[in-house]
Amino acid sequence: MSFDADVAMMRAYLDAHGGDVNAAAVDWRALKAAADAQLESDLEAAEHWQPTVRVEPLAPSERDELDRLLADRLAKRSTVGAVKRRRDDATKGPAYAAAALEGEADAVAHAPVGLRNTTLNAAAWALARPELDDLVTADDIEDALVPAAVEAGLTEREARSVVRGALRKRSKQND
Repeated sequence: MSFDADVAMMRAYLDAHGGDVNAAAVDWRALKAAADAQLESDLEAAEHWQPTVRVEPLAPSERDELDRLLADRLAKRSTVGAVKRRRDDATKGPAYAAAALEGEADAVAHAPVGLRNTTLNAAAWALARPELDDLVTADDIEDALVPAAVEAGLTEREARSVVRGALRKRSKQND
């Protein structure tokens, strides 16, 4: 215990005995030792505490609902880079490009606070790769990602700046 805690404990003890030091006749060392022992006992009890958990099997309808919720949650996970994972699918044409734009926009819209700019930058970078040059323009990328970023909580100005910066860097790399 700290000195301040010791003093506070002593004052409380004295107050309980009318504030008279002589009437209290306290062995402060013994009182502190007792308080320290109680604290150690409480800490030891806390180490061995275990919550009571009751597990019951789910009904089929509950299991289906849980599966649906889990699938929805996994689908909303950040999918930045989804375009990269499907390089071979680039031959599918406009449908692939539309799906890529939609997927990256969804990832940006659901990006957690603290990762919004990073997610937006990565999405713009992924969509601006050479394989999509004939299918997706810079305007398409900006039109898809900026509203998603605004939905996630960025300002429109900030979102446009991040997207345009990523597109500039990607075009320099592609040259």
